[in-house]
Amino acid sequence: MTARKLIRRCIPNQEQNELTMGSLFDGIGGFPLAAVRNGIRPVWASEIEAFPIEVTKQRFPGMIHVGDITKLNGADLPPVDIITGGSPCQDLSVAGARAGLAGARSGLFMEQVRVIKEMRAADIQRGRSIKHECFPVLFAQIAERRESKRFNPFFYPENRRAGRVIDASKWLNNAICFEGEFDDAFPNFKAQNDPAFYEAKMRLLMTIESAVKQTGRSINNKHNTAWRSFRRLIERADTTLKEKFEACQTLYEAETGESIQRICRIYGIPEGTDLAEAYASFRNQTAHGEIQRPGNVEIATYQILRCFIYVMNLRRADVPQAKIKEVLIRMF
Repeated sequence: MTARKLIRRCIPNQEQNELTMGSLFDGIGGFPLAAVRNGIRPVWASEIEAFPIEVTKQRFPGMIHVGDITKLNGADLPPVDIITGGSPCQDLSVAGARAGLAGARSGLFMEQVRVIKEMRAADIQRGRSIKHECFPVLFAQIAERRESKRFNPFFYPENRRAGRVIDASKWLNNAICFEGEFDDAFPNFKAQNDPAFYEAKMRLLMTIESAVKQTGRSINNKHNTAWRSFRRLIERADTTLKEKFEACQTLYEAETGESIQRICRIYGIPEGTDLAEAYASFRNQTAHGEIQRPGNVEIATYQILRCFIYVMNLRRADVPQAKIKEVLIRMF
């Protein structure tokens, strides 16, 4: 699933299955161009210069031109999901008088703020308001994880069919994604809940530190690669496969309970089936070369793992619990 589609699921009361946008300080339509290339429909644009307007009329004939931003009332504009705008920068530039937002040109930024506030107030009256503005933080979360090379788009399938047609390799890839997300979110899960385990973990880390010191080299030295890998394993993974699954069942029951019940119903999974054990067993078999075709239980655990991955990423982005549940219900 693309970021655009995931964000759409955070916008309630969407009458059409598309995102729409309005462009302030439109210029020659840079933002509308980016929008249409990503399946977003530009509805209207605000610009005062004649030549750029002629350009965008040619390039986006279906886009409405609403004129001077200083004369707009946001409540009268067609409602959209996304507002873009690049207000004049001359008064902010070090090359100019640096009047800042008090300047006649860069101060137009406050007109953009005004228009957006008016649109939001009108949306509330129309019953079209965004209950939780989760999509900006979700975008930031995805971007951050991509930057750190921890984001794996595999578990956001492009469409529903892609999420349901699976084989053993795809199932294993999904499981590895889940395990990595869990270890990243809960590096000390078991140690925090089991004093004896915590003591054993600390002793192992101290042993590794002592061994590294004896080498006379830094832990990051290539001669200590094995010790560094072992330390990372001990630091970031302290639960078994089954324990990870069970922990998510408990921690995310409020968000995933209804979706998991539906998944089990769809694939005919008997009530009382130990899904955590089924996941751990198939995971170990597949990882050790016993390649088998996934059955209904494995397909169900595949979908449930995706539920858990969604929750971990949405929680990391501070999306409210009720909204996460809504996203999962729509997805699964």
